[in-house]
Amino acid sequence: MKKTLYLTILAIVTVICIIIGSVYHIAGWFGNVWFGGHSILGDIWGFITNDDSYRRDRSHVTYSEDLSAFDKIEIDTSVMDVTINTGDTYHLEYDCLAYLKPDMSVKGRTFNLEQPEVRWPGSNNKCSMILTVPTGTVLNSTDISSNVGNISMYNIESGDITVDADVGDITVESCSFESSDIQGNVGNINARTSNLGNFSAETDTGDIKIETCEFKDIDIYNDVGDVKLDTNNIDISGYEIDLSTDVGSVHYNGKNHKKYYYQPASGSSSYSIEIETDIGDVIFN
Repeated sequence: MKKTLYLTILAIVTVICIIIGSVYHIAGWFGNVWFGGHSILGDIWGFITNDDSYRRDRSHVTYSEDLSAFDKIEIDTSVMDVTINTGDTYHLEYDCLAYLKPDMSVKGRTFNLEQPEVRWPGSNNKCSMILTVPTGTVLNSTDISSNVGNISMYNIESGDITVDADVGDITVESCSFESSDIQGNVGNINARTSNLGNFSAETDTGDIKIETCEFKDIDIYNDVGDVKLDTNNIDISGYEIDLSTDVGSVHYNGKNHKKYYYQPASGSSSYSIEIETDIGDVIFN
């Protein structure tokens, strides 16, 4: 009975995801169809929501400048692909629509960037930014919040890092954090060759993949999607390990444990790995 219920839920969620994806792409396509100087679907959207943001200046603006030094990052975007990496200087560049131009400042060694809100997320609102810090820089903290857009971090060292994304993939590669908290609604989370410290992740719809990473504690929860963790031969013999799924299967070291696997802590280790997904497989190697 319970399995039938979850399979029904899975079917419903799948249909909803298909509908949402279709509407998004159709909206983006129609958003580029203009009649009499107006976006067809945009006029309908504006009438319903009393929002005319789609009619604003749609010319692109670009920016590329070196910045003053900082050791804290705060980013809040509406429609923007965000990339943070290392280079020779503190530097920001972006390309976006004029009415989505972000406000940016460096004050008290804090880099802050905030983008205006938009309620018309058509595909022609595409914006992107690249923030660069000098190689070897250790940031005190990093906080990123995004409505729509992918978030990518490469070779970044930071204390605490928090990422909260509504729609978009999150990628972490060759980074080192004291602690990392990554939350996503729709999109995949991928971490590779990084030290995640105390790591927590949660997503509503999307896969979570952790490959060749170091970590302390891990706490992962996923509504719909697979979770894959590759320990890269890290000694976790003393860890408490708790793996579970409602609809799917749990694989630990190549063996299928059906819905659940548990290993109690041993020795002096105080670390734990807890992975739970409602609909999806848990693969732990």
